[in-house]
Amino acid sequence: LEEGKSAHNKCLAIECPDGEEKSILASVTPLMAAGKEIVGAVVILQDMTGTRKIEEEFEQKISRLISLSVDLEHNQ
Repeated sequence: LEEGKSAHNKCLAIECPDGEEKSILASVTPLMAAGKEIVGAVVILQDMTGTRKIEEEFEQKISRLISLSVDLEHNQ
């Protein structure tokens, strides 16, 4: 942002004041004055914690299915 460049859909892990960790998706775009001076920014933060947990559970289930498939294949 300091260089006047936008950043979009960056995955970040943050710690909340209560100690809970969250996954967020962050995008930022600078607001520039006529002289190319940064005068502000538009920031969008999206909490992806629930989505990330679902993705992790899905990946674990897929891994288990692959392991079961390999076991079945070896036992035949």
